Amino acid sequence: MGMDLRGKELGTGLRQKKDGKYVARFVSRTGKRPEKVFEKLSDAKTWLTEQRYLDEHSGLLIAKGTTVDEWFEYWIENIKKPAVRRSTYRNYKERYKCGAKSLIGQMLISDVKPLHCQMVLNEVTEDHSHGTTEQVRICMQQMFTSAVDNGLIASSPVTRTVKVKRHEKQERRVLTVDEQNSFVEYLKSTNHRYADQYNLCLETGIRAGELAGLEWQDIKDGKLTVGRTVQFFPDGEIYISEPKTKAGRRTIPLTKKAQEILKSYKGGKIVNIGYVFASHGKPVCYSNYNRALKKICRDLGIEPFTMHILRHTFATRCIEAGMNPKTLQYILGHSRIEMTMDLYVHVTDDTVAREMEKLEVAK
Repeated sequence: MGMDLRGKELGTGLRQKKDGKYVARFVSRTGKRPEKVFEKLSDAKTWLTEQRYLDEHSGLLIAKGTTVDEWFEYWIENIKKPAVRRSTYRNYKERYKCGAKSLIGQMLISDVKPLHCQMVLNEVTEDHSHGTTEQVRICMQQMFTSAVDNGLIASSPVTRTVKVKRHEKQERRVLTVDEQNSFVEYLKSTNHRYADQYNLCLETGIRAGELAGLEWQDIKDGKLTVGRTVQFFPDGEIYISEPKTKAGRRTIPLTKKAQEILKSYKGGKIVNIGYVFASHGKPVCYSNYNRALKKICRDLGIEPFTMHILRHTFATRCIEAGMNPKTLQYILGHSRIEMTMDLYVHVTDDTVAREMEKLEVAK
């Protein structure tokens, strides 16, 4: 097995060079030794898995006159699926159906031009976020690049000129202190069925998928360990996995309020296993929480928000309270401090007013 520069085993056919790049190599059925160098280990693993599969199934001939739909099905099932997590595989299928399938699916793969790919992105961006549209572009780019690697087409139609239209960057929604107080009071006064879930998010900043996957065994000695996340797919499938990154697995010290929430929710029951927030033994889908939030916002007369906004709000309150950004980065489970500061920290009107008051005092 190959090693990286720190002596960690990378697996058969993989090794790291002194310059930090990764080399992937295998012995084909004909005795040849295909080899390729990559900047990222993940890319090297994907290439190696793909080439080994194609070598093993070299008797399967793919017609030059195949359609985009036909190639996508072959690519996603035989090349992509063995190399990625199941959630990633499902996401690729959803993104393909998002626009490419209806617009270019029936075209011959050899007839697809950059303008067709740009047409797909333009169509998708009308009804979806910038992030979703970018994922559609990545799906098409990888699919057509693989077609080039396997000799179906000479070059990929997803060129550098095929770009996602930039949306005007909007300020992320964060509850003001008054909105948060009104929200919490509403949950208490109505004895809302999801009050504990919402309040726990405001006290810990965990993601909706992490909340869904929370088990009683994860709560110990006044701390909450994030060890899994849950994804819910449109066809009803529930996919449970470990956090995608090392930073995603973390242990969060619980505030007194958070401990009280969990103690109250547990009540006098002796529960040591199973999901904390479950319905018939299964994780509660976060779409249920979001639907309930719409009604709450209507009742309160405030701008609608989703579960993820509770995470934004938690992060903002932490910064306003003077928490060190590196500490917040760990609590949120971010691998980069830039993500913490750019995406989850907001300057509210209340904060601006307090800072200006400090200036008055200084004078």
